[in-house]
Amino acid sequence: MRGEIRALATAWFGVMQKCCKYVEDLVTACADLLSSVAADSGAHVIQKIASGKPIDRLTLGQKSQILEALDAVVSPQLRRRFPNVVGSRLLGKAGVKMLHELTRIRNDFAHGRWTKEDGDHLAVEFLTAAMELCNSPLVSVTIAIEEDRT
Repeated sequence: MRGEIRALATAWFGVMQKCCKYVEDLVTACADLLSSVAADSGAHVIQKIASGKPIDRLTLGQKSQILEALDAVVSPQLRRRFPNVVGSRLLGKAGVKMLHELTRIRNDFAHGRWTKEDGDHLAVEFLTAAMELCNSPLVSVTIAIEEDRT
């Protein structure tokens, strides 16, 4: 019986690791694409936040900072191109808050700061924020731009 409980805990941990990786990959793709949309301004943002390191080598927090900084730069251009998707800002306050929440929860998970008692609650909180990310204008616009390129 003890082995079954351990197996379930291990499976849960593995599922959370995969979910964290998927979220990080999605944020990476969004940051990478939006930095190219921003052109020179995007390169300047990356230089300022990440000292020029490639986006795929940055932490989730740094990628979120890049997206936050690029929001003001790319939103006017994207609003003209995608008026039905982009409001005044691509991310806005709610999107920035969601990215910070994902980063905080993911960091707590990755660095072993989740207590056993809070694990299920935090997993649900993370997955809810991840669902918001997947349904966000940020991801919709990123997909639309990527589809246009292919």
